[in-house]
Amino acid sequence: MADFINVNPVKFWCQKVLPLVYDDSLSYYELLGKVVNQLNEVIANNNQLPDYIKQQIELYISSGEIEAVLSDVLGQWLVNVKMPPDNLTAAKGDGATNDHDALQAILNYAANKNLGVFFPGGTYLTAGLTLPANCTLIGSGANITTVSLIGGGNIPLISGPNDNVRITGIKFDGNIGSQTNDITLINFSGKNLSIDNCELKSSNILLAVTGAGANNINNIVFGYAVREHLLTNGS
Repeated sequence: MADFINVNPVKFWCQKVLPLVYDDSLSYYELLGKVVNQLNEVIANNNQLPDYIKQQIELYISSGEIEAVLSDVLGQWLVNVKMPPDNLTAAKGDGATNDHDALQAILNYAANKNLGVFFPGGTYLTAGLTLPANCTLIGSGANITTVSLIGGGNIPLISGPNDNVRITGIKFDGNIGSQTNDITLINFSGKNLSIDNCELKSSNILLAVTGAGANNINNIVFGYAVREHLLTNGS
């Protein structure tokens, strides 16, 4: 059971600022202490599990069943591109299959149902995608989930027009060495646009935003760009 993780106890530090409370409720300091103590009890129980229980847990996690359960639970809010509803084709995310048709159908479905779209870890190779309005793309983190533009593309990897959209936790790769055209990686246009905790790399222009109203660009890692990393325009 060398792969079963033993978790170390949690510690915390909090600077007291008076007054801590204005009534008889717990102060933030006291509440934090109780939460940490409760976590440490769970951790201690986890670290004392018998080997046969650890083996069963590890078997369940590695079987893929937990991903199916999570997909069912989160299905009220998110569409998992690798486990979409039965009428949609699943994306492979294997870095070799062209997932364009599967992804575009899932994006359109999610936008119509007012659902977010979840990209589990993997590399999703695709031609340019149109991101509908009222859509949210959520990855497992920029170091885990990559969406890569297939060679010979002639439109941006992500384009719109887009209103009320958010992208978070994804690496976008323009794969510029395989392109024959000067392509913008992500071309946003609209209002209430948000992109955060993403990595953008390898394109002529990495991010172009023509926006109106409140738009948010936060915690972005910009990689190689031929012309511009970021272009902004609009009101």
